[in-house]
Amino acid sequence: MSTRIPNYIRNMEIKQSIHQLLWPENLEFLTRSQIRNYPGVLGRIACTLYVDSKNRKTDKTLGIRMVDQYISKKLADASEAPLPQPDHERIRGLYATAARWHGTGRLQTRNGTVVDILAEIAQSGGLLPHRDPIDLKTGDGDFISTSRARMYARPYADMHHDRQKALTYRYGTPSFWGKYFMGSVPYETLLEAKLWRRQNRDHYRQIALPAMIQWRDKVNIESYRCDIYDALDRGSDIPGNYPILVGLSDTAFEEVAVSKAIGRHESRSRQLIPLIHVTHLEVPLEHIAETCRIFEDAETPVEVIPIEHGERYCSQLSFSDLVSGRLLA
Repeated sequence: MSTRIPNYIRNMEIKQSIHQLLWPENLEFLTRSQIRNYPGVLGRIACTLYVDSKNRKTDKTLGIRMVDQYISKKLADASEAPLPQPDHERIRGLYATAARWHGTGRLQTRNGTVVDILAEIAQSGGLLPHRDPIDLKTGDGDFISTSRARMYARPYADMHHDRQKALTYRYGTPSFWGKYFMGSVPYETLLEAKLWRRQNRDHYRQIALPAMIQWRDKVNIESYRCDIYDALDRGSDIPGNYPILVGLSDTAFEEVAVSKAIGRHESRSRQLIPLIHVTHLEVPLEHIAETCRIFEDAETPVEVIPIEHGERYCSQLSFSDLVSGRLLA
């Protein structure tokens, strides 16, 4: 039985524009299964735009309360007990000072060589900018990407988990949060870059595809093909790698002007962010001692807590609070 393609995706120019944002390595090949995915894509765009717009208000609307209730039931895990009160208060205190978040990992590849990112941070005295060519406004350059929402940065950190090991407790999979925060990117980019024009689309393709491959492969020794959401869940093939979440103070850096698509959830710095602005690090429980030792050896001690405790704390917060960065339960 043939599948009828809805009218709103019949226009090939628009289809290719959206498709190149979501499946950049198969730009010329629109399969029927991929076409069927467009209603889901449009649904994610609508959800992101709706929640973001309503979340600016002090009082939560009925729609936001319904979304919160639905997500809470979807992500609930009865096997995870609430944090003990001392741990809850400790994390609440750290989150009160962490206004921005950066997701990274212990190890990455750079020019074919595995680099110890954690040791680099400890020895250089802060977070270092790295190559990021994807933004349409800033172009190719060195940046540090951060977000007001912890759950925005966490999937980027989780990309670094050693895929030979099971990911420890998380409140929602990396791709779950990735799909929400990235949901508006196709819409924003389509409008901002005017991708219905062929010359604009060809230009964006030249930027997006290499950037996507670079972003995906930085946590892997062997290159592979997959979409951005699979990349978040798949993890890293670098043995011993693990995710790191970095909490930053509100005055950590001067923001760079970025495109609307990036700026909806990100803020970026061109300069090194000194460790004095790092409120704490979150790493898997089994790597706490190892992480602390690296900073102690560099004589730059930083507070380190288990990322699993942060997840249990966040599981007590509403979805709308998590995506807006309101973390004080």
